[in-house]
Amino acid sequence: MKKHNKIDTFNEFWPEYLRAHASPASRALHFAGIVLSLAVAAALVSCGMVFFLVLAIIPAQLGAYLGHKLSPRADKISDEHPDWAAFADAKMFVLALTGRLSDEMRRVAVPAPAHAG
Repeated sequence: MKKHNKIDTFNEFWPEYLRAHASPASRALHFAGIVLSLAVAAALVSCGMVFFLVLAIIPAQLGAYLGHKLSPRADKISDEHPDWAAFADAKMFVLALTGRLSDEMRRVAVPAPAHAG
């Protein structure tokens, strides 16, 4: 990471993004939003309503919004780099879908969530 906490590349952004999304509940809301957006997009395309395809982003945005309410740090980092955040959401989704997200979080030293009990 560069001095003054300035992030200049996606490779510097990615570990910070994952740390900001350490909450499993936050990640679950992102995941659910993306799945719903993909379902809406598929339904719109299958019905020939391609003009309304832009509406398919709403569930993903809602999932991210709710997830960021659980992790305010995620909101801050996503606001600073919305383009990288969108790409990182997709990358996190694919890693979760393929079962590699836990390994990636360990690789970039994301702290494990505290267990209640």
